[in-house]
Amino acid sequence: MGRYNQSYLDSLLDLYYDGGLISALSAGRVGGEGEGSVSILTNDLITSGDWVTGRGLGSYLPLDSAFLEYFYQGGIFALAGYVAALVILSFIAWRDRRSEIGKLLIFVVAYVWIASIGGPTLTASRANVSLVMLISSCLAARLVRQSAADAQRNGDWGISASLSDKPDHRLSGAL
Repeated sequence: MGRYNQSYLDSLLDLYYDGGLISALSAGRVGGEGEGSVSILTNDLITSGDWVTGRGLGSYLPLDSAFLEYFYQGGIFALAGYVAALVILSFIAWRDRRSEIGKLLIFVVAYVWIASIGGPTLTASRANVSLVMLISSCLAARLVRQSAADAQRNGDWGISASLSDKPDHRLSGAL
């Protein structure tokens, strides 16, 4: 059996016994009987009246949640925009759930939802590049597949009709 860090395990168990599972999983930031850093920042933002527009970019505090980051820096409108973007991505992924791309997109979007609780998933400097590229690639592949399916259904392969309304007689022999 491997060795473990006794002080880490003890502190994790203390958080669990004092505040429950959510407190232990969030390292005391959320849940529990005392106020964690998330609740302190949220209460400060609401009581100061900055909840509509936020405090602006460049916070000096470590914002350990994407939801808190958007709310603290951009107010309720930025938080609503972030949640709306995730809801739209979730809808697109669920609608395409039978394809391989859709299954991957469901997994990635679920990861973003869950990871956003503990950190700024889409705005972390280097960590987000591969995640944003993966999401963009899935959306682009879905769009290409949908365009090809539409063209096949309409009997238009996009050679001449995409360029103009007039048929291109030079290409008609190739078809």
